[in-house]
Amino acid sequence: MALAESKNSRLIQISELESATLHAALIDRSDVGRLRVSGDDAADLLNRLSTNNLEHLTPTQGMGTVLTNNKGRIIDLLSVIPLANSLLILTSPGRQQQVADWIEFYTFVEDVTSNDITDDTAMIAIVGPKSAEAVQKALGIDVDDLELYAPIMVDSFDGASLVRTDHFNLPTFEFIVSTEKKDKAISAFDQHNVAQASSSTAENLRISMAVPSATGELTEDFNPLEAGLRPHISFNKICYIGQEVVSRLNAYEKVQKHLVKLEWKTEDAVPAPGTPLTVDGKNVGQLTSVGDADNGLGYALGYVRKANVETGTSILAQSEDGEVALTVTGLSGQG
Repeated sequence: MALAESKNSRLIQISELESATLHAALIDRSDVGRLRVSGDDAADLLNRLSTNNLEHLTPTQGMGTVLTNNKGRIIDLLSVIPLANSLLILTSPGRQQQVADWIEFYTFVEDVTSNDITDDTAMIAIVGPKSAEAVQKALGIDVDDLELYAPIMVDSFDGASLVRTDHFNLPTFEFIVSTEKKDKAISAFDQHNVAQASSSTAENLRISMAVPSATGELTEDFNPLEAGLRPHISFNKICYIGQEVVSRLNAYEKVQKHLVKLEWKTEDAVPAPGTPLTVDGKNVGQLTSVGDADNGLGYALGYVRKANVETGTSILAQSEDGEVALTVTGLSGQG
Protein backbone atom coordinates (compact mmCIF):
# COMPACT_ATOMS: atom_id res chain seq x y z
CA MET A 1 0.00 0.00 0.00
CA ALA A 2 2.81 2.40 0.90
CA LEU A 3 4.54 1.62 -2.40
CA ALA A 4 1.36 2.37 -4.34
CA GLU A 5 0.89 5.65 -2.51
CA SER A 6 4.52 6.61 -3.20
CA LYS A 7 4.12 5.85 -6.90
CA ASN A 8 0.88 7.81 -7.06
CA SER A 9 2.51 10.76 -5.29
CA ARG A 10 5.37 10.71 -7.77
CA LEU A 11 2.95 10.66 -10.73
CA ILE A 12 1.18 13.71 -9.29
CA GLN A 13 4.53 15.50 -8.94
CA ILE A 14 5.49 14.62 -12.52
CA SER A 15 2.21 16.13 -13.74
CA GLU A 16 2.83 19.29 -11.70
CA LEU A 17 6.37 19.62 -13.06
CA GLU A 18 5.12 19.21 -16.61
CA SER A 19 2.55 21.94 -16.00
CA ALA A 20 5.26 24.35 -14.82
CA THR A 21 7.81 23.55 -17.51
CA LEU A 22 5.46 23.08 -20.48
CA HIS A 23 2.29 25.02 -19.64
CA ALA A 24 1.51 27.05 -16.50
CA ALA A 25 1.32 26.15 -12.81
CA LEU A 26 0.37 27.98 -9.63
CA ILE A 27 2.87 27.90 -6.76
CA ASP A 28 2.11 29.38 -3.35
CA ARG A 29 5.21 31.46 -2.52
CA SER A 30 3.74 33.24 0.48
CA ASP A 31 6.79 32.21 2.53
CA VAL A 32 8.88 34.73 0.57
CA GLY A 33 9.67 37.77 2.75
CA ARG A 34 8.01 41.07 1.80
CA LEU A 35 9.12 44.45 3.10
CA ARG A 36 7.61 47.81 2.23
CA VAL A 37 10.42 50.38 2.41
CA SER A 38 9.39 54.01 2.18
CA GLY A 39 10.87 57.48 2.63
CA ASP A 40 12.68 60.00 0.44
CA ASP A 41 16.04 58.26 0.97
CA ALA A 42 14.90 54.64 0.57
CA ALA A 43 16.31 53.99 -2.91
CA ASP A 44 19.53 55.86 -2.17
CA LEU A 45 20.18 53.91 1.03
CA LEU A 46 19.51 50.55 -0.65
CA ASN A 47 21.82 51.61 -3.46
CA ARG A 48 24.61 52.20 -0.92
CA LEU A 49 23.98 48.82 0.73
CA SER A 50 23.70 46.48 -2.26
CA THR A 51 25.46 45.38 -5.44
CA ASN A 52 23.25 46.69 -8.26
CA ASN A 53 22.85 50.30 -9.37
CA LEU A 54 19.47 51.30 -7.99
CA GLU A 55 19.85 54.75 -9.50
CA HIS A 56 18.42 53.04 -12.58
CA LEU A 57 15.11 52.31 -10.83
CA THR A 58 12.14 53.89 -12.56
CA PRO A 59 8.45 54.02 -11.56
CA THR A 60 7.85 51.06 -13.88
CA GLN A 61 11.11 49.11 -13.64
CA GLY A 62 12.69 47.39 -10.64
CA MET A 63 15.72 45.13 -10.41
CA GLY A 64 17.46 42.40 -8.48
CA THR A 65 20.33 43.25 -6.14
CA VAL A 66 22.43 41.49 -3.51
CA LEU A 67 23.08 42.50 0.08
CA THR A 68 26.65 41.58 1.00
CA ASN A 69 28.58 41.89 4.25
CA ASN A 70 31.93 43.66 4.55
CA LYS A 71 33.69 40.48 3.37
CA GLY A 72 31.63 40.42 0.20
CA ARG A 73 29.61 37.39 1.34
CA ILE A 74 25.89 36.97 0.62
CA ILE A 75 23.32 38.22 3.11
CA ASP A 76 20.44 37.86 0.66
CA LEU A 77 19.32 38.27 -2.94
CA LEU A 78 16.58 40.92 -3.15
CA SER A 79 14.00 41.89 -5.73
CA VAL A 80 13.36 45.63 -5.56
CA ILE A 81 10.01 46.67 -7.04
CA PRO A 82 8.91 50.32 -7.24
CA LEU A 83 5.35 51.01 -6.08
CA ALA A 84 3.48 54.32 -5.99
CA ASN A 85 4.93 55.67 -2.72
CA SER A 86 7.37 52.99 -1.62
CA LEU A 87 9.62 50.12 -2.63
CA LEU A 88 8.49 46.51 -2.31
CA ILE A 89 11.43 44.31 -1.33
CA LEU A 90 11.16 40.55 -1.84
CA THR A 91 13.61 38.60 0.32
CA SER A 92 14.35 34.91 0.67
CA PRO A 93 11.91 33.00 2.90
CA GLY A 94 12.60 33.83 6.53
CA ARG A 95 15.21 36.47 5.70
CA GLN A 96 12.95 39.55 5.93
CA GLN A 97 13.83 40.37 9.53
CA GLN A 98 17.56 40.06 8.88
CA VAL A 99 17.23 42.35 5.86
CA ALA A 100 15.09 44.85 7.81
CA ASP A 101 17.64 44.86 10.64
CA TRP A 102 20.47 45.44 8.15
CA ILE A 103 18.63 48.43 6.64
CA GLU A 104 17.87 49.84 10.10
CA PHE A 105 21.46 49.41 11.27
CA TYR A 106 22.69 51.64 8.43
CA THR A 107 19.90 54.20 8.73
CA PHE A 108 21.18 57.28 10.55
CA VAL A 109 19.62 60.58 9.48
CA GLU A 110 18.07 59.17 6.32
CA ASP A 111 14.32 59.28 5.77
CA VAL A 112 13.74 55.52 5.52
CA THR A 113 11.07 53.32 7.11
CA SER A 114 10.82 49.55 6.69
CA ASN A 115 7.62 47.61 7.38
CA ASP A 116 7.31 43.84 7.27
CA ILE A 117 4.11 43.01 5.35
CA THR A 118 4.80 39.29 4.95
CA ASP A 119 2.04 38.16 7.33
CA ASP A 120 -0.46 40.66 5.97
CA THR A 121 -0.10 39.52 2.37
CA ALA A 122 0.10 36.37 0.28
CA MET A 123 2.16 35.76 -2.86
CA ILE A 124 0.99 33.44 -5.61
CA ALA A 125 3.37 32.64 -8.49
CA ILE A 126 2.14 31.67 -11.94
CA VAL A 127 5.02 29.82 -13.58
CA GLY A 128 5.65 28.42 -17.03
CA PRO A 129 5.82 29.17 -20.77
CA LYS A 130 2.06 29.83 -20.85
CA SER A 131 1.90 31.81 -17.61
CA ALA A 132 1.21 35.12 -19.40
CA GLU A 133 -1.78 33.52 -21.10
CA ALA A 134 -3.01 32.19 -17.76
CA VAL A 135 -2.74 35.66 -16.18
CA GLN A 136 -4.65 37.16 -19.10
CA LYS A 137 -7.51 34.69 -18.68
CA ALA A 138 -7.69 34.81 -14.88
CA LEU A 139 -7.13 38.52 -14.27
CA GLY A 140 -7.93 40.10 -17.62
CA ILE A 141 -4.49 41.73 -17.78
CA ASP A 142 -2.18 41.64 -20.83
CA VAL A 143 1.35 40.98 -19.50
CA ASP A 144 3.07 39.89 -22.72
CA ASP A 145 5.23 43.03 -22.75
CA LEU A 146 5.72 43.36 -18.99
CA GLU A 147 9.39 43.94 -18.19
CA LEU A 148 11.30 42.04 -15.52
CA TYR A 149 10.59 43.38 -11.99
CA ALA A 150 7.92 45.68 -13.39
CA PRO A 151 4.71 45.96 -11.31
CA ILE A 152 1.07 46.26 -12.37
CA MET A 153 -1.74 47.17 -10.01
CA VAL A 154 -4.73 44.80 -10.15
CA ASP A 155 -7.81 46.88 -9.41
CA SER A 156 -10.15 43.89 -9.29
CA PHE A 157 -8.24 42.75 -6.18
CA ASP A 158 -8.29 46.11 -4.40
CA GLY A 159 -4.98 47.31 -5.74
CA ALA A 160 -3.04 44.05 -5.42
CA SER A 161 0.32 43.95 -7.24
CA LEU A 162 1.41 41.71 -10.09
CA VAL A 163 5.17 41.55 -10.73
CA ARG A 164 7.17 39.65 -13.30
CA THR A 165 10.23 38.03 -11.66
CA ASP A 166 11.02 34.93 -13.80
CA HIS A 167 12.17 33.46 -10.50
CA PHE A 168 12.36 29.86 -11.71
CA ASN A 169 14.30 30.77 -14.87
CA LEU A 170 10.90 30.44 -16.53
CA PRO A 171 8.29 33.14 -17.15
CA THR A 172 7.04 33.83 -13.63
CA PHE A 173 4.42 36.33 -12.46
CA GLU A 174 4.07 36.95 -8.72
CA PHE A 175 0.57 37.98 -7.61
CA ILE A 176 0.74 39.77 -4.23
CA VAL A 177 -2.61 40.15 -2.51
CA SER A 178 -3.90 40.69 1.02
CA THR A 179 -4.21 37.49 3.03
CA GLU A 180 -7.99 37.88 2.90
CA LYS A 181 -7.87 37.72 -0.91
CA LYS A 182 -5.58 34.69 -1.16
CA ASP A 183 -8.33 32.11 -1.69
CA LYS A 184 -10.02 34.35 -4.25
CA ALA A 185 -6.72 34.69 -6.13
CA ILE A 186 -6.15 30.93 -6.21
CA SER A 187 -9.74 30.37 -7.30
CA ALA A 188 -9.37 32.81 -10.20
CA PHE A 189 -6.64 30.63 -11.70
CA ASP A 190 -8.25 27.35 -10.70
CA GLN A 191 -11.32 28.32 -12.72
CA HIS A 192 -9.06 28.41 -15.78
CA ASN A 193 -7.52 25.01 -15.03
CA VAL A 194 -4.12 26.27 -13.90
CA ALA A 195 -2.63 23.36 -11.97
CA GLN A 196 -1.46 23.94 -8.40
CA ALA A 197 2.03 22.65 -7.66
CA SER A 198 3.04 21.42 -4.22
CA SER A 199 5.96 22.81 -2.24
CA SER A 200 8.00 19.66 -2.99
CA THR A 201 7.36 20.10 -6.70
CA ALA A 202 8.39 23.75 -6.44
CA GLU A 203 11.63 22.71 -4.72
CA ASN A 204 12.42 20.15 -7.41
CA LEU A 205 11.63 22.73 -10.09
CA ARG A 206 13.98 25.21 -8.40
CA ILE A 207 16.83 22.72 -8.32
CA SER A 208 16.28 21.42 -11.86
CA MET A 209 16.32 25.02 -13.14
CA ALA A 210 19.50 25.82 -11.15
CA VAL A 211 17.96 28.55 -8.99
CA PRO A 212 19.92 29.21 -5.76
CA SER A 213 18.05 29.63 -2.48
CA ALA A 214 18.65 30.54 1.13
CA THR A 215 18.40 26.87 2.15
CA GLY A 216 21.85 26.08 0.81
CA GLU A 217 23.32 28.48 -1.73
CA LEU A 218 22.63 32.07 -0.67
CA THR A 219 24.55 32.17 2.60
CA GLU A 220 27.49 34.02 4.10
CA ASP A 221 29.68 31.03 3.18
CA PHE A 222 29.66 32.25 -0.43
CA ASN A 223 30.03 35.42 -2.46
CA PRO A 224 27.65 36.54 -5.26
CA LEU A 225 30.12 35.77 -8.05
CA GLU A 226 30.43 32.17 -6.87
CA ALA A 227 26.63 31.93 -6.72
CA GLY A 228 26.12 33.06 -10.33
CA LEU A 229 24.55 36.38 -9.32
CA ARG A 230 26.59 38.49 -11.75
CA PRO A 231 23.41 39.84 -13.48
CA HIS A 232 22.53 41.53 -10.17
CA ILE A 233 25.90 43.27 -9.77
CA SER A 234 26.97 46.62 -11.20
CA PHE A 235 30.73 46.97 -11.63
CA ASN A 236 30.35 50.64 -12.57
CA LYS A 237 29.19 51.83 -9.15
CA ILE A 238 31.17 52.36 -5.98
CA CYS A 239 30.55 52.51 -2.28
CA TYR A 240 28.39 49.61 -1.26
CA ILE A 241 29.19 47.30 1.62
CA GLY A 242 31.48 44.53 0.35
CA GLN A 243 32.15 46.34 -2.94
CA GLU A 244 35.93 46.30 -2.63
CA VAL A 245 36.03 42.51 -2.16
CA VAL A 246 33.55 41.73 -4.95
CA SER A 247 35.28 44.09 -7.39
CA ARG A 248 38.71 42.65 -6.60
CA LEU A 249 37.49 39.08 -7.09
CA ASN A 250 36.08 40.07 -10.46
CA ALA A 251 38.97 42.24 -11.68
CA TYR A 252 41.68 39.72 -10.80
CA GLU A 253 39.63 36.62 -11.66
CA LYS A 254 40.04 35.29 -8.14
CA VAL A 255 36.74 33.40 -7.92
CA GLN A 256 37.78 29.87 -6.95
CA LYS A 257 34.47 28.00 -7.17
CA HIS A 258 31.12 28.22 -8.89
CA LEU A 259 27.59 27.02 -8.25
CA VAL A 260 26.77 24.28 -10.75
CA LYS A 261 23.86 22.10 -11.69
CA LEU A 262 24.49 18.35 -11.47
CA GLU A 263 22.58 15.29 -12.67
CA TRP A 264 22.69 11.60 -11.88
CA LYS A 265 20.70 8.49 -12.74
CA THR A 266 18.02 8.00 -10.14
CA GLU A 267 18.53 4.24 -9.95
CA ASP A 268 21.78 5.08 -8.18
CA ALA A 269 21.91 5.98 -4.49
CA VAL A 270 20.82 9.50 -3.50
CA PRO A 271 23.44 11.78 -1.94
CA ALA A 272 22.50 14.28 0.75
CA PRO A 273 23.03 18.06 0.87
CA GLY A 274 26.40 18.84 2.42
CA THR A 275 28.02 15.75 0.88
CA PRO A 276 31.63 16.38 -0.25
CA LEU A 277 32.27 16.11 -4.00
CA THR A 278 35.45 14.49 -5.32
CA VAL A 279 37.40 14.05 -8.55
CA ASP A 280 40.21 11.48 -8.62
CA GLY A 281 39.93 11.19 -4.85
CA LYS A 282 40.40 14.93 -4.26
CA ASN A 283 37.76 17.14 -2.67
CA VAL A 284 36.46 19.68 -5.22
CA GLY A 285 33.32 20.98 -3.51
CA GLN A 286 30.05 20.08 -1.83
CA LEU A 287 26.38 19.53 -2.60
CA THR A 288 24.02 22.23 -1.39
CA SER A 289 20.57 21.11 -2.68
CA VAL A 290 19.30 17.72 -3.85
CA GLY A 291 16.05 16.88 -5.62
CA ASP A 292 14.76 14.53 -8.28
CA ALA A 293 12.79 14.95 -11.48
CA ASP A 294 10.52 12.96 -13.74
CA ASN A 295 12.76 11.56 -16.46
CA GLY A 296 14.98 9.04 -14.70
CA LEU A 297 17.47 11.66 -13.60
CA GLY A 298 18.15 13.27 -10.25
CA TYR A 299 19.08 16.94 -10.01
CA ALA A 300 21.31 18.72 -7.53
CA LEU A 301 23.17 21.97 -6.98
CA GLY A 302 26.63 22.30 -5.55
CA TYR A 303 29.65 24.56 -5.28
CA VAL A 304 32.57 23.14 -7.26
CA ARG A 305 36.14 24.33 -7.77
CA LYS A 306 36.69 26.36 -10.95
CA ALA A 307 38.87 23.67 -12.55
CA ASN A 308 36.01 21.16 -12.45
CA VAL A 309 32.95 23.14 -13.59
CA GLU A 310 33.09 22.41 -17.32
CA THR A 311 29.88 20.85 -18.63
CA GLY A 312 30.25 17.07 -18.81
CA THR A 313 32.72 16.80 -15.92
CA SER A 314 32.18 13.65 -13.84
CA ILE A 315 32.13 14.11 -10.07
CA LEU A 316 31.62 11.57 -7.30
CA ALA A 317 29.59 11.87 -4.10
CA GLN A 318 29.12 9.44 -1.26
CA SER A 319 25.75 8.33 0.12
CA GLU A 320 24.60 5.88 2.76
CA ASP A 321 24.12 3.33 -0.03
CA GLY A 322 27.39 3.87 -1.82
CA GLU A 323 29.10 6.08 -4.36
CA VAL A 324 27.06 8.22 -6.73
CA ALA A 325 28.38 9.44 -10.09
CA LEU A 326 27.20 12.94 -11.00
CA THR A 327 27.70 15.01 -14.13
CA VAL A 328 28.08 18.80 -14.33
CA THR A 329 25.41 20.14 -16.72
CA GLY A 330 25.89 23.89 -16.39
CA LEU A 331 26.58 26.93 -14.23
CA SER A 332 23.90 28.62 -12.16
CA GLY A 333 23.10 32.06 -13.54
CA GLN A 334 23.46 31.01 -17.16
CA GLY A 335 19.91 29.76 -17.75
